[in-house]
Amino acid sequence: MQRSDRERDAYDTHDNLQGRPWVHRVFSHIFAGPNARYGEELFFNTVAERIQDKTALELGCGSGGVAARLAQQTNATILATDISPRQIDQTASLAISGRLEFRELNAEDAIDDSYDVIYGRGVLHHIDFRQALERLANDNLRAGGAMVFREPLGANVLGAAYRLFSKDDHTDDERPVTRADLSWFKETFKGFWYYPYGLASLPLGAMSSPVFKNPDNPLTRLGHRLDHRALRHVALVRPWFRAAVLVIDPA
Repeated sequence: MQRSDRERDAYDTHDNLQGRPWVHRVFSHIFAGPNARYGEELFFNTVAERIQDKTALELGCGSGGVAARLAQQTNATILATDISPRQIDQTASLAISGRLEFRELNAEDAIDDSYDVIYGRGVLHHIDFRQALERLANDNLRAGGAMVFREPLGANVLGAAYRLFSKDDHTDDERPVTRADLSWFKETFKGFWYYPYGLASLPLGAMSSPVFKNPDNPLTRLGHRLDHRALRHVALVRPWFRAAVLVIDPA
């Protein structure tokens, strides 16, 4: 069985992968604090500003939330895809005729048509993405087009510990983006840049979760400020953050 087949079967048969992992419930401020919100909104806005009046392909759309929000806030034509039939079944009420279509599709297979923007949230670490991205860039991305992804980074120590001790919340084949992968992106694609988030804000978010009710509190705001300061002044720490928005945009 290929990796993609294992990923599809995992999401179609394991209910825990459809819900919120325990760490999201117990340490919710890590994912709902100001730094995490900044990273998620950066991803969304980076996609949204590039798909106005254009066509877009989403890889790994899950239950369709990102595509539906983009369709509401832009006038793009979007094909949102996922390898899991169970996930695609959940998107039926979100489709918009002529604007937003959902389709079962393996991101590692050949894809018809070309698009101005190809994007995905948390999909690359589920596939053998180097070969897939090179094929997509050559065969499916229109001239001047962009690719945008939001992915976990593998070098973050606390993130690695979480994946080690919460294996039921992950598939066996998940592989976060490594420092070597970041170097590969830079060497392979003109116009590549990435914005990481979640360094100091990760432990401070965990600390604030049992203390404060509101995820926007003095501890999480401190983490957000420290992370921005680290990015401005200490370039070497960039691969060590929890996650990153990855952008390939030669324009």
